[in-house]
Amino acid sequence: LHSTLQDIIHPDELNAHLEHYESSFARNVAPPFGVERRFLRKDGTTVWVEAYASFQHDELRRPVYVIGAVQDISERKRLDEELRRAKESAEAANRAKDEFLANVSHEIRTPMNAVIGMAELLLDTPLRGVQREYVSALKESAESLLGLIGDLLDFARIEAGKLELAATP
Repeated sequence: LHSTLQDIIHPDELNAHLEHYESSFARNVAPPFGVERRFLRKDGTTVWVEAYASFQHDELRRPVYVIGAVQDISERKRLDEELRRAKESAEAANRAKDEFLANVSHEIRTPMNAVIGMAELLLDTPLRGVQREYVSALKESAESLLGLIGDLLDFARIEAGKLELAATP
């Protein structure tokens, strides 16, 4: 049983495929190697293939017919699609992480700045020795936490390629 191109090329790609090869044939130009197309199996299911073709010429160098080879690349296409979906998923997760970090850092920085400000106000009042030590420790700890939050945000910016450096003396 012989099959024609119309029998095996996916209907959505048939016209483009025929136009491409007919124009190549008419101009006596070899079609490009490695054209990816969807073909149909005997059972009607679709298979991705990489098609190779070579024109055969008569003694006057006119193209007479084409010899072709077809390789099933369905598995590669499936893996490419899986990889694309995984990449999109990873990028979405990364964006969600960045948004989470930005929101959490804002939610923590705002009260932390209030804690630092209150500690500074307390340090400007008359305090006994031990009270001054406690408030100083509170202020230093809050500033340390604020620094850690800033570092986390810097790492997130570096990872996202959005870190900006400022020139300072």
